[in-house]
Amino acid sequence: MRLTSYLILNNTWVLNQDAELSHFELTIEPLRFSVLPVSIKKVKDSAGLTVQDAQRVRFVTNTGLEVLTQPALQAPSALLSALAAFDVSEFTVQANGNLQIPAAEGIWFSVRPDWLSTELDAETETGLKIGESPYENGFILASLVFTDNQGKYRKQLIPPAIAQPDMLHSLAKNVSLKTDGLVSFKLDKTYHGMVDYAVTQGEEAMTDTLQVESIPDANGDGIADVVLIYPNSERQILFVVE
Repeated sequence: MRLTSYLILNNTWVLNQDAELSHFELTIEPLRFSVLPVSIKKVKDSAGLTVQDAQRVRFVTNTGLEVLTQPALQAPSALLSALAAFDVSEFTVQANGNLQIPAAEGIWFSVRPDWLSTELDAETETGLKIGESPYENGFILASLVFTDNQGKYRKQLIPPAIAQPDMLHSLAKNVSLKTDGLVSFKLDKTYHGMVDYAVTQGEEAMTDTLQVESIPDANGDGIADVVLIYPNSERQILFVVE
């Protein structure tokens, strides 16, 4: 695997670009950060790095290149191997950085990889691991365990993600998208909770608005939940967190 090095932040950190996957990596043991460039242009700004919402990153190299990035999956081949057990052979990396993973007919999973992986202390079984969310009772949080190009075992969280973040930002106010699937926004009122991984296709296209409908408790925590209905009729549950 060939890596091309870029120096940023006044030569303090070395950022490597993976020639095969195109994402940039920064390793500060035991952490490895990984982001995928979505635009590059020449600027006159000083070298530096700015972290935006949902782990979007803008950095300027010491050669005057401005790079806008989204968090990247560090081991896509490992995820594909894990998904093969569920007869899934592909997934799509969207322009907004989210992953779209097909499931049953009319259903897909919306995932946004965390931008960092952590080195594990000992050998362990690789693949998808399912744990509990720190916020929501009865809600799962997935991670991917893999070996890197140095043979080290690493773990990267792959939380659920809003299916249409651009739509949410354009139609709602005070939008906050956390890296572990926690979402808050204001539409007719303020909503706060964890989005579901599953996105289902509705029967009819809606209007140009985002709808939020109340539904009974969907995860058994005793709190009524809501479902987000996007303009194209896709539906995604928001498990309310109080």
